[in-house]
Amino acid sequence: MNLKILLIDDDESLRDIIKDILEMHNYDVITAIDGLDALNKFEADNFDLIITDLMMDRLNGIDFIKKLKSKYENIPPIILMTGYGSVESAIEAFKLGVKDYIIKPFKVSLLLNIISRVLKQASLERENIHLKEIISLYSASEKINNSIFVDEIGKTFVQSIREITKSSIVVLYLKDQDHNILKTQEDFFMVSSKIIKDKEKIFNMFKVKIPLELALKMFNENKNFYIIKKNIPFVEGLKDVFQTVIVQLKTASNFIGLLFIISLDYNVQLQEEKIKALKILIDESSIALENALLFQQQEEMFFQTLNSLALTIDAKDKYTHGHSLKVSKYSEIIAKRLGINEKITITIVEGALIHDIGKIGIPDGILLKPGKLTDYEERIIRTHPVIGRNILEPLKKNFGKIIDITYHHHERYDGKGYPEGLKGEEIPLEVRIVAVADCFDAMTSDRAYRKGMSIEKGIKELIKNKGSQFDPQIVDCFIEDISEIKRIYYSKPEDLVSKF
Repeated sequence: MNLKILLIDDDESLRDIIKDILEMHNYDVITAIDGLDALNKFEADNFDLIITDLMMDRLNGIDFIKKLKSKYENIPPIILMTGYGSVESAIEAFKLGVKDYIIKPFKVSLLLNIISRVLKQASLERENIHLKEIISLYSASEKINNSIFVDEIGKTFVQSIREITKSSIVVLYLKDQDHNILKTQEDFFMVSSKIIKDKEKIFNMFKVKIPLELALKMFNENKNFYIIKKNIPFVEGLKDVFQTVIVQLKTASNFIGLLFIISLDYNVQLQEEKIKALKILIDESSIALENALLFQQQEEMFFQTLNSLALTIDAKDKYTHGHSLKVSKYSEIIAKRLGINEKITITIVEGALIHDIGKIGIPDGILLKPGKLTDYEERIIRTHPVIGRNILEPLKKNFGKIIDITYHHHERYDGKGYPEGLKGEEIPLEVRIVAVADCFDAMTSDRAYRKGMSIEKGIKELIKNKGSQFDPQIVDCFIEDISEIKRIYYSKPEDLVSKF
């Protein structure tokens, strides 16, 4: 199959001569009389090379290239030819990505050599792009397989498909089993730089809920994707769609969702071979999403159990009602402000929810005593971290960090805490976070024997004890913005029940 060239020149005789010469050398040539004509021709066909004159009446070569680049993400290599050569025009042309520059009049051999060199360079660049695609596929695959979170896997998958295909829009819809629909979210929606300014507006068009039954009917056993011209099923309002590819995401046992790959650019359209080349990433993502969705369901059940435990622990004393829930929310704020990843943040929240589980083993006469505790009673109270660790010990294999929080949350930064007197960074970071959250809520909550401090006084106490009782960095992080702290402080316990 011959390579196709778009030749643009307002000089008819020169245009015809160049066309004849190129066709004699086995190139297919489509001609245009100026930039405006060329834009129409470009939109209607695919080209391997553009050769354009610089000076033309209706739309000159430089402005034609600018319009082309503003509208299309991928354009073929361009050779600029002109009888008005200047350093300034050459510099501007190369800044726009022109591959070579030829001054009229020129020898046919020179033009042919330039065309050969530019096409060879373009071929090498395509090979380089293909190599980068392979590397991107491997990198994305590795990241996806190392994650257990639906949002992270979905975002990485969509981002990788968008980068590899150079498509205008990529959207992932996942199955919502509870409502028999497919739906998307902002993390699963990516657009090209050409339309980034309209991202929010376009995303609103895709916030449709696709009936699961209709999605399943689109595919038969032998068909995993469809290539559709122009229209987008289920979506209305998007104009200038050249191609929509819909890919089914499924595993051996489950339908996971649909991937929409949409091109608003005639020159960026996926062929079946390209889609099949993405099959490994699509299949691996489907399996990873299936596993992550299962993990999410299990985690939601675990969270519900922890919430029930937290409410049970706090219910022994009306003055501590909601304490564990507030400690978990304060801890979550600190973890997020410190930039801790989602997996560890979840562990911190889970540990904070049951940090006082050992108090189940403390006699009510001591735990609920309205007055000052005796030395003996104080020693009994101080055993609750050990009791908590013993209760959770059978779960150590999977919940070691949660046990650390339960066991060590009364350690002090200066080493004067209990049960082991750990000091500074000997105390796990997760524990140091919960310790600040726990003490703040304890100080600002009413007890049978005293009234709680105000938020402002509680913060002053944290600052006063930085470096002695508390990790200074964590205190600074906690108090940097008290608006969220106030929201949690004034919330009812039932409004703080944690959700995964």
